[in-house]
Amino acid sequence: MHEALTRMLGYLRVDSKNFPLLSDAADLALQCGEWEIASELVQRALDERPDDAVSRYRRVIVLLHERRHREAVAMSGALLNEGNTQPALKFAHARALVMGEDYAPAESFLTLLMGDLARLEDYPTLPHLYIRTLHALGRTEEAIEVANRHLTAHPGDVLAKGMTSLLYFDQGDVDQANRFSEEALAHSPENADALLAAGSVALAREQDDQAKDHFNKLVSMQPDGGRAWLGLGMAEMRGNRMEEARESLQKAIACMPHQLATYNILAWLDIFRQDYAAARTTLEQCLSQDRNFGETHGTLAVLAAIEDDWDEAAQRAETAVRLDAESFAGRYAQTLLLKYRGQTARSDQLLAAILKGADLPWGGTLFDAMQRFAARQ
Repeated sequence: MHEALTRMLGYLRVDSKNFPLLSDAADLALQCGEWEIASELVQRALDERPDDAVSRYRRVIVLLHERRHREAVAMSGALLNEGNTQPALKFAHARALVMGEDYAPAESFLTLLMGDLARLEDYPTLPHLYIRTLHALGRTEEAIEVANRHLTAHPGDVLAKGMTSLLYFDQGDVDQANRFSEEALAHSPENADALLAAGSVALAREQDDQAKDHFNKLVSMQPDGGRAWLGLGMAEMRGNRMEEARESLQKAIACMPHQLATYNILAWLDIFRQDYAAARTTLEQCLSQDRNFGETHGTLAVLAAIEDDWDEAAQRAETAVRLDAESFAGRYAQTLLLKYRGQTARSDQLLAAILKGADLPWGGTLFDAMQRFAARQ
């Protein structure tokens, strides 16, 4: 194949504007994975015929490889609007949308493709893209159903097994998450989804050193993996390595600025460190992302109580439970307010009820976890 491409490039040196030859050579370069050559040939073809739909589609493929998703969305979208309906174009458009984390419109295209394509083997990554999109949209159960159907037909698909392991963890099924992650990692030790699931399972089972091994490997592969940095920070925090935990949590926030819970975890860490100014700064940053996240107001209420600003504590606690009746920080702040008002017995009862009622996704309660933590310390 490479020899044929070399011959074509030789012909083009003689006949540089031969459009059919440019098109054939561009296709062959794409098939060979010669991306720089393909990009040059596609551009030359477009210089000759700017409106040629096939050359523009080839340009979309090049843009996807270069991870220039906005340009890919714009060009593939324009082709679709002009009435081009080929499945390959729809798939490329959906890939570009997913790359830009624009999942809702991507899901519409992927659903049509999953239903319309007679032979999915022509698009082997389509099921992966569909599963990941459903997951991102919060449709975890549906994603698990699709993943299991796919794995029944393709039991050796290691990438799908890794994705399925993470789906099960996010659903709260630690045992299934562990099974699928082990199967995936046995065949592909650098499977990113399986590493994240395995690290999360270990963290849930309070196997902190094992969790850190998985998370450290993952962040070395993917430095922008926010969930891995978050897991690493949680493991370090539980091991009382506060400075290391703080650095990891800050990286998690930088990678996932819209993940509000991470700001609150970092704020609690700074409260434990008695760096109240840093905690307040982090919480204000969180409020700038979303002022209606109850947990942030609850954590600010706890911080106000620590600083003896009981008026702010009462106001923030009321806001927290109004926005989220189950806000852990808001309800905990209420126990502090009760104790401040001299209602110690009622405060202790409410705190015990909060801790015993805070179910963890992987089983047990926060009360159980705190008892085990205290025993280890």
